[in-house]
Amino acid sequence: MEVEWTAEALVAWAYRAFVGLTPVANDDELTTFARAHERVAVAFVGAMCDADAQQIHLAAAAQRNKTGIALPIAITANASLAVDILPPLLPRPAVLAFSGGRRGSRLPFPAHLNFSESELTPWLDGLLQPKLSREAWPLQDEL
Repeated sequence: MEVEWTAEALVAWAYRAFVGLTPVANDDELTTFARAHERVAVAFVGAMCDADAQQIHLAAAAQRNKTGIALPIAITANASLAVDILPPLLPRPAVLAFSGGRRGSRLPFPAHLNFSESELTPWLDGLLQPKLSREAWPLQDEL
């Protein structure tokens, strides 16, 4: 059986297979992803294969290799989804952590840090240790 891959399907497969990132295209996919896990991170990038996507890819791989635990991370290049979900003043690219599902508590990657593997990795590590990360950056409940 021969399967024809679209570019989008191939990129999605590569993200899942090699790094464990889950591409989401819309709000329904993001909601389903967030409901499936207690705590997740969602990366909002300009394009699926741009330099910012590479930084979250590298950080996710480093975090997984360091801790042996893969934090569930979704990635999207959907600009309208970013506008709907991200706090208005949060710069893009951005990463937002959810606890308790899509409408639960949120924690943005601090805007004063560089969107780089070296700064993303410890932040992702902190999400795996809720007590420590809550003390450093308290989750902000959605109003």
